[in-house]
Amino acid sequence: MKLEYSTLQNIIEITDDTIHSIVVENPEYYYHMVKDFMNQVEGKEGGWIVSENDKPLAVNKNVEILFDFISINVNQKTLITKILNEMEQIANKEENINETMQLLSDIERFVMYLNEDFDLSITCDKLTIPQLLKSVGISISVETDDLIEVIYSYMQLIRQFIGEKLFVFVNFRSFVSQKQFSDFAMTIIGHGYQVIFLENKEYDKIAKESRLIIDRDLCEI
Repeated sequence: MKLEYSTLQNIIEITDDTIHSIVVENPEYYYHMVKDFMNQVEGKEGGWIVSENDKPLAVNKNVEILFDFISINVNQKTLITKILNEMEQIANKEENINETMQLLSDIERFVMYLNEDFDLSITCDKLTIPQLLKSVGISISVETDDLIEVIYSYMQLIRQFIGEKLFVFVNFRSFVSQKQFSDFAMTIIGHGYQVIFLENKEYDKIAKESRLIIDRDLCEI
């Protein structure tokens, strides 16, 4: 995977065996880079180009940007929808379909039973598996307050239910120690995630890190 920005000369070759980082020392330029990423993840225009085998990829479908490390929301609508779709497929499998249909029938029958205390006649819409699954209001529970564990769990969920993505971390190193960052980097390399870190200041370099520095004069180092 390659990553380009409209006003950068360097093209970043994203690999899953290296940690890639961009350090931007010019605040205004950094703002525009981050803002463009956020806009493009929402389907808007911006200066980033992500490609695979020289074929441009839609940023909003292939990039996940992380910047709020205080309140990470693992229960994003897209992710919950994917999980519900997977559950529906499981419910429809040959070994489960009889039990599924029986459950739907039992719920409809229970509703009619509840109506027996009323002097009125009711009808029910046919209950479907998606309606049933949506009604229980599922949410993902990550049972840890450790920032690294929460983020890694989120990355695993994205891979499992949505697919491979480029994860963009914004100022992540402000929230972790050097050792935490190094350990996290080795974990994501070991599991083949494609990641890039955008930072507004320089930190000590770690093993297997490829770094591009853009100084205050917008020179690329």
